[in-house]
Amino acid sequence: MKKIIITLCILASVAAVLPVSAQNKTYQSKKAKNAPTSGLFIAVNGGPEFGVGTFRSFAGSRTAKLGIDYGAELGYRFSPAFSIALAFSNGNVNTIAQDCCKDLWYEPATGARYTTKTAPTATAVSYADMQAATKAMSLVLRPSLNLIGLFNKKSALSLELGPQAGVVRTETVLDLGSKASAKAFDAQWHLAAGGQAALGCKLGRHLQASIYGGVNFLMDKKPEANAIDGRFDCIPYFAEVQDGKINGHVENFLFDCGLKLGWNF
Repeated sequence: MKKIIITLCILASVAAVLPVSAQNKTYQSKKAKNAPTSGLFIAVNGGPEFGVGTFRSFAGSRTAKLGIDYGAELGYRFSPAFSIALAFSNGNVNTIAQDCCKDLWYEPATGARYTTKTAPTATAVSYADMQAATKAMSLVLRPSLNLIGLFNKKSALSLELGPQAGVVRTETVLDLGSKASAKAFDAQWHLAAGGQAALGCKLGRHLQASIYGGVNFLMDKKPEANAIDGRFDCIPYFAEVQDGKINGHVENFLFDCGLKLGWNF
């Protein structure tokens, strides 16, 4: 989560100097000035995707295999400052146990979790040897506000920020290392809410390129400690109450970034 906040802060800092840069003739070509300020648009996008659940893509001293996400969106621009889009994406996310979970063990047959220094049963698998591979598809509705378009309607540059909400389908296969065969879980549907930030530049009358970063927080039931309902990685929910506060791995979200190419009609 800290990485996402830092990324958004960097985008906001860059935006502070964009209105000045936008006066440069390199960005303010005749074609860009005459680009449509309203109407339909389409876009395609792609880049890496990461996850934070009981397992994580970035797990302390280790990093999971890179996941990839790609998608498309169809939208309508009401003005240089405001637009709305329906976005679909499809990808995969890989996550592994964090360093703090090195003493945890997983029983493949029952899904039970054990906290011991040594294997509690002959079939138990160490969290350190496990990896969750998750296929993720999403469909979200996203209204966006172009901060630069609020002050300069003819600028070739844009900084769009917008919330998003929709549904996400996840399907996970758990790699149990050499000790046991992989375990596949049924697909899950999640309600999701999050947002996206995109920094873009018009390359011509209709074409636009952007770099983006977004996040989808997945709703889960947060029931008893060993349940997996709603957890995208299908690893038992892990949380303990200490001094009245929840301590553990309660996060459940996916985030992505990459390059977006759009066409304005």
